[in-house]
Amino acid sequence: MMRTLGNKAASQMQGKVHRSSVLSLPVINPERLKIAKALVEKAVKQGKVFSIQGPYPVVRAALWARGWVERRLARPVQRAPHSHGDEDDEDDVAEEAVKEEKLGDMYDLMSRLVRNETAYLYWTTRRDAIDCQSLQKDQMINHYANSATFTTKVGLCVNLQNLQWVDTADPDVFFPRCYRLGAQEEKQAFIGGEKQCRQAAPRFVAAGMIDRALHVCQEFINSLEHGDIDITMETRTSLIGQQWAEFLRDYYLVVHDSALIKDSKWVVQKYLERPLLVHGTKFDIRQWFLVTDWNPLTIWFYKECYLRFSTQPYSTTSLDSSIHLCNNSIQKHFQPSQDRHPAVPEDNMWSCSQFRTYLQEQGLGGSVWASVVVPGMQQAVIHTMRTAQDQVEARKASFELYGADFMLGRDLRPWLLEINASPTMACSTTVTARLCPAVQLDTLRVVLDWRHEPAAYTGGFQLIYKQ
Repeated sequence: MMRTLGNKAASQMQGKVHRSSVLSLPVINPERLKIAKALVEKAVKQGKVFSIQGPYPVVRAALWARGWVERRLARPVQRAPHSHGDEDDEDDVAEEAVKEEKLGDMYDLMSRLVRNETAYLYWTTRRDAIDCQSLQKDQMINHYANSATFTTKVGLCVNLQNLQWVDTADPDVFFPRCYRLGAQEEKQAFIGGEKQCRQAAPRFVAAGMIDRALHVCQEFINSLEHGDIDITMETRTSLIGQQWAEFLRDYYLVVHDSALIKDSKWVVQKYLERPLLVHGTKFDIRQWFLVTDWNPLTIWFYKECYLRFSTQPYSTTSLDSSIHLCNNSIQKHFQPSQDRHPAVPEDNMWSCSQFRTYLQEQGLGGSVWASVVVPGMQQAVIHTMRTAQDQVEARKASFELYGADFMLGRDLRPWLLEINASPTMACSTTVTARLCPAVQLDTLRVVLDWRHEPAAYTGGFQLIYKQ
């Protein structure tokens, strides 16, 4: 009897689950389905199916407006290394809203209709977000393979040392002197010694030695500032026992026996201690450029850029990152100093037009931007790309937008600091809220319109180099 009641209850429960599942399914309007099918059929016929991974709502909306249909990637969205958490969060919320609250939405319906179709445009934060080996020749992606040869410090350092083989330009006039700690000759050049290594083959120590050295130095600084009084029993304090012995051994091998750091990605670079300041505050410049082909090398330069300020007045008496590192990802964690000049913006950003106005007010002339700064940045980008040309995969259907960071000397000559893949598109200030959407829309104009029609409008992008 109990078994019969149990079976009956189970049957009733299954019925409830089944009815609940049916009720949760979206009701599709036949007329909307008919329209969606027609739009999808047209998009598929024209090869207008795209996939996006990452915080790019502007690109998604622009492609929708162009008649493209999104084939959603199954892989969950990953945080991009150079993007800001706030925008990632906003994009995640937007995607969830489309999936959970707007199941009857036309775009969602069209997306489900193309789930088995081929995407002809991929826009992702990382190249490894998809299987690039399986891409057909006509499938576009916003990344090139091997771009790390210039988007890492060590790669940039190595490439620019080879500039002499492709151009007569001197990298020391636009890229601060840089030395790889894992290269014997460069390490000796940095130390300044001319002595030859006494050993036939160099000795190596593990790359973790640098992390341990930094940890020890930080502990020492904390003790000087009495920060060590807050250390708890759970906090890792210092190297102990055998760790100290291994660290001291590696230290003496590197410092006294010219040992190299194995597989080291560390570099030592000349610090620009006399930068151009704005109201006594350090800044750098984020400049976008676009590569649409590596053979022949084709480079586009964006007409607008922006300045990023430190939150503290400039000083060489302190090495605090809030003074010397202008990246927004670092400065957003600090409050602007009350000692900073009130004319420096609270959100730590200026457009290049605001900077040109400042130059005129300081009597430096507005033309110096067009005659010195911009040509200097363009030449630095061209020289760098030429040194990397033979190392990057020259895939015809690919393209990539980069963010180059520059500083200006007191003579307004630009110095290249680094080049970033997948530069952040976070609309974190009024400046980036205007520029970041614009550069994404103009990138689409170049890679979709100009690629097929050389006379097409390319927005703020200017073609500055084509072999």
